[in-house]
Amino acid sequence: MSIDAQDVINAVRKYIYDQHPGGTNLEVVTAGVHQESDWWYVPVVPNFQPPKRYEYYEALAYMENELLKSDDLTVLFVPVSPEVAAAASE
Repeated sequence: MSIDAQDVINAVRKYIYDQHPGGTNLEVVTAGVHQESDWWYVPVVPNFQPPKRYEYYEALAYMENELLKSDDLTVLFVPVSPEVAAAASE
């Protein structure tokens, strides 16, 4: 079965909307999703920088583990700061 970037994005979205580290909402930067070997790199941006960054990284690690266990996807989330995401969209 061939998996493409949209399949990965859809799988990630099953988990990402339940994660709100530090009260943030997380979004996938769809334009940056790509595969290298067996790994899918998925950029993620919070709507603001979480006050306790460890909560943010714990949420990303949790989702990586769930995607591996439940969907057999090897995903590495790439944190993108809200400031960088805003500058890139200008």
